[in-house]
Amino acid sequence: MFVQTRLKNKVLKYAQEIQSIFNRNYQSYGTRRIRKALSNQGIIVSRRDVAKVIKALSLKSKYTVIAYAKLKAR
Repeated sequence: MFVQTRLKNKVLKYAQEIQSIFNRNYQSYGTRRIRKALSNQGIIVSRRDVAKVIKALSLKSKYTVIAYAKLKAR
């Protein structure tokens, strides 16, 4: 019960900031880059806590899928 309350407080505290960073960077930032952006603003939070907030907000980052595999030289 205590852990759930702490998590909800963290979600509410950083959710708006994390979502603004995510949207400001074309929805391409993941947990590591969002954590770095938060630490640049002076907010210290773990990567896993950022991941929990992202999951709670149902955010999904865009990424490039490799169209072909590179051939290895023999």
